[in-house]
Amino acid sequence: MRGGGGRALDGVVHYPDPEYSGLVEAVAARYGAAPEEVIVGNGSTEILNLIPRVVPMRRAVIPVPAYSEYAGVVEAAGLPVVPFYLREQTGFRLDAEALSSELEGRDLVFICRPNNPTGLICPAQDVRYLAA
Repeated sequence: MRGGGGRALDGVVHYPDPEYSGLVEAVAARYGAAPEEVIVGNGSTEILNLIPRVVPMRRAVIPVPAYSEYAGVVEAAGLPVVPFYLREQTGFRLDAEALSSELEGRDLVFICRPNNPTGLICPAQDVRYLAA
C-alpha cells in the first residue's frame, strides 16, 4: 500500500456501535427517559428521516416559514402536513399558546432552535409547554 496507510489498520481495535447503545443509555439517564424513547443518529438528516418513521404520529404540524426538509421527510413517510403559519406582524415569533390550540393528540411538531430561515430561537419554556 502506498504511503504506509495500511500500517494504521493495526491500531484500529474498536468499530463504532451501530446501535449507539452507550449514547442512548446516557441520554436516557440524563433526561429521565426510557432508552426506547431516545432516538440518536449520525447527523440531523438521518434523525429527520427516522422520526416520522419510528414515532407513531397522526400528522405533522410545522410552524412556517421553516426548513423545507421537514415537510419533505414527513410526506415521504406518508403523514399529512399541517402548516402553522407564523405571522410577519409578530416578527415570525412562535406563539406557543396559539400552536398548542392547534394540536390534536399524536401530532408531530418540528420546532428548530434557531428557526431556519428566521434565525429566531423558541424559548426552552415554550418547548416544555408544548411537550406537556
